[in-house]
Amino acid sequence: MKNSTPRNELIDELKTLGIQLVATEKNRDDLLWKIGNKWNEAQRLEYGKGKVLAEEIGIPYQTCRDAAFVVKKYQRVYDDSCRVTRQPADAAQANEAAEKTKPKPNVSFAAFRDAAPLKDDSADELLNAYANGEFENQKDFRTAVARRKLSDKHAMKATTTEIKVEGSYSIIYADPPWSFKTFSVLGKELSADQHYPVMETEKIADLMVNGRHITEIAENDACLFLWCTSSNVPFALDVMNAWGFTFKTTLTWDKMRPGTGYIALNEHETILYGTRGDWAMPEWKPRSVFHYQRGEHSAKPPEIREAIDRMFPKYQKHQKLELFCREYVPDWTTWGYEAKAP
Repeated sequence: MKNSTPRNELIDELKTLGIQLVATEKNRDDLLWKIGNKWNEAQRLEYGKGKVLAEEIGIPYQTCRDAAFVVKKYQRVYDDSCRVTRQPADAAQANEAAEKTKPKPNVSFAAFRDAAPLKDDSADELLNAYANGEFENQKDFRTAVARRKLSDKHAMKATTTEIKVEGSYSIIYADPPWSFKTFSVLGKELSADQHYPVMETEKIADLMVNGRHITEIAENDACLFLWCTSSNVPFALDVMNAWGFTFKTTLTWDKMRPGTGYIALNEHETILYGTRGDWAMPEWKPRSVFHYQRGEHSAKPPEIREAIDRMFPKYQKHQKLELFCREYVPDWTTWGYEAKAP
């Protein structure tokens, strides 16, 4: 006779849920909520740990973890329509939370799973939008979640103190966060705005730094090194003109391995070089093509900044400005949401 213990009963329930999950394509949401709830109970009672327990019950470990995480954040509250809403953190917030996060019909378990890592207010906003039919499919929702997660991250970073840009500059080195038009969900998932906040061309052209336009920040005699990709050269030229510079030539970064692209797999990026006023020729001339391995998304090789220093070695920190910089650079004045003072 089989020994019936609370542990065995719970394990048997989980095994049954696992068999049902494999056997059916319908009602999976209900099964996943139950698996998450039972898994949390098993963990709380120390009936088994991690992958060992998952192997015993026959459900993939990641499935159990995902389900448990969602259940911890979004307690099950079913009505006749199987609607689900997140429980408020404490009773004092109940009225506000009830109004803000009303039951969400037709929200899939996958949507709750994707939104769970977000801050509560961001998750609630996107889940309500999902319930209202504002996303065509789950991919669109995942893209929105990824963008919101990134936006929340950058909003947190932006609370730190930025370096002040004062005076005027003879050398300006800029890597704007260009926005790109995409034609599919896949294209959006691969685009720049999945990695950092992007800006429309008009906003880049009208950029104000500490209350001043680039035309006011640049010296009367100055040069500009402006990064762009092969597909947005015309827009970058418009920005260069708006910033008060005249185009002179291009430099190219060979990334030494292909990336993505609609027409060809892009393996390079371009620097537009422009000047204003009576700007002098460089003291040292680099080759027009730089060969450096690519790093993290959009990060530019520091060797190119060093090449600019070699071209114009007489200029000091207060005369050189790097815009949209992603790190603090001791020998340059840097401006950007990640260019914080050490």
